[in-house]
Amino acid sequence: MVVRRVTYCGIEGEGPTAKAAREQAERRLELAMTGSYNPWVFRDCQHTLFVWREPTGWTYRIVWPDFPNGQHLQPNIVPVDDFQCVSSKAAYHFAQSVYTGIKSIPIELTQKLSLKDRHELQMYYELSARALQNEQVDQARAYELDVSPGHSTG
Repeated sequence: MVVRRVTYCGIEGEGPTAKAAREQAERRLELAMTGSYNPWVFRDCQHTLFVWREPTGWTYRIVWPDFPNGQHLQPNIVPVDDFQCVSSKAAYHFAQSVYTGIKSIPIELTQKLSLKDRHELQMYYELSARALQNEQVDQARAYELDVSPGHSTG
């Protein structure tokens, strides 16, 4: 079966005929124009999180203050239809990048996290804390070996 693809007002449609493909694109365009386009902006620790909607779906971007020349993280690649889903993923990404533990995350951000993302973030922080503790133990052992009596460094 031949599939026709048509772009109508920037929205793609597919169908067995050009007319069916255009009708699908028109339905997608109508769906894209309904609903809320209100963005969500969260700023903390000199980092800014932007969540916004485009006709293709919701997306987000995190702007870092220490990137040279105003560079920032690229937006997530695949826009999502659901604001709740993308705001949870954006909050997760922001929290993972900016904060050191689940207790340090502001309530406005934790309210955006889904239960699954909140649990995964808690696990991430616990694993990060264990890895840091293990690294510190390894460094202390290495230091002890370097300064122990009778140990030659050279």
